Amino acid sequence: MDVFAGTCRSTGVIVGGCIEVLEFMKSTAYWPDEAFWNDKVLFFETSEDKPSPMQVGYMLRNYGMQGIFSKIKGVIFGRAKDYSDEEKIELNKIIIDIIKGEFGAEHIPIVVDVDFGHTDPKLILPLGGKIELIPAKNDLILLENPFAERL
Repeated sequence: MDVFAGTCRSTGVIVGGCIEVLEFMKSTAYWPDEAFWNDKVLFFETSEDKPSPMQVGYMLRNYGMQGIFSKIKGVIFGRAKDYSDEEKIELNKIIIDIIKGEFGAEHIPIVVDVDFGHTDPKLILPLGGKIELIPAKNDLILLENPFAERL
């Protein structure tokens, strides 16, 4: 995994999923309200459909236009499966350029190439769990046991 941007530690609640599937939810009753995004760490992955880096950029701009990047505590992006090395470089550049450059979200760490979702090997990120991002150490730390019984 690589940390591309951000130097401050950040803690938040994990939310997200497959970026293409999340697109289906926008502007529906299932899309969260503005307050939902406060103190979240947003994670994305791409599917085997392999959207182009430019398409992912369009999707990310929609989050920026909703003001989500000003509310969240970080972004984690899964390693893009079946992308060439050149496509991965382009995708990672677009992610950083849009979130940090176009939307000025300098306050949040962005971690890319994490093995979860549509990758081999796969790690599981527990929705709703607390996570800490430590860019200086290149660490993601789950702060809660994802297997603990919840009330």
